[in-house]
Amino acid sequence: MKFRNIMIAIAVSLFIFSCSAADNLMKEVAELSVDVTPEQKRTITKKAKKVQFKKVKSISRSGMDRAALKKGQWVTTLTEMKGGSSDLILTTTKVVGMSGKTVVLETEVYSASDSDGATYTQVTYQNVPSRAKLSYSKAESDRINKKLVVKQMLIKQGEGPVQKMPKKFLEFQRSAGGIVASAVRIGKTSTSKCRTSYIKSDRCITYKIKSSALGKKVVSTVYAHSKVPISGMVKMTSDEMDVTTIAYGYSGARQQIHYRK
Repeated sequence: MKFRNIMIAIAVSLFIFSCSAADNLMKEVAELSVDVTPEQKRTITKKAKKVQFKKVKSISRSGMDRAALKKGQWVTTLTEMKGGSSDLILTTTKVVGMSGKTVVLETEVYSASDSDGATYTQVTYQNVPSRAKLSYSKAESDRINKKLVVKQMLIKQGEGPVQKMPKKFLEFQRSAGGIVASAVRIGKTSTSKCRTSYIKSDRCITYKIKSSALGKKVVSTVYAHSKVPISGMVKMTSDEMDVTTIAYGYSGARQQIHYRK
């Protein structure tokens, strides 16, 4: 099992509750520096092309709140590491279960640095807010994280068996949400046009976050949009990495982990 890929899956799932918490954890992933060959990167690029929007998707002007979470939603991002790492990471996050304020998220991660296939992570969260903003202040994030409970976490590597993570690891996952304490949005949000190779809009919500990982302070810029399910993110960019949404859908998410006690 590749711990680095598990860290990536955790970071991606945190985008729902706080981009800054997720960004902070991804900085720590970046510190686990790896170099990959051009051929390894091409493998991920080929997978991404099968999923990505075939032409730039034009979406209407963004609101300030995220789309309500619903079972079947999915979002796929492509993360390009920079600086000390040349890794390329394809991640799909799916809502595979919902009941009241309990949400089950499943994350599928392919990394150029990992030849063992996909890493699947399924996390059951309790006390998920029924309405979520695209951006939170530190105080707001703290209130959410205090109530948030990680009930269960399952891991599966490729075609291997499903593993249920022990309570101590769940405590680590729970504390990961609290990383927002050292990752703070700078100033207020603003609006701007945004465009990537996959999505464009005349009005995105833009803001900066300052994070600290392993003693290193980094400023990231986030371009968010209410039409993007789950993460609400179009792109996040910093000196360490670029994370770009390449496709999303409001239905059709396919569950990969099935666990019986």
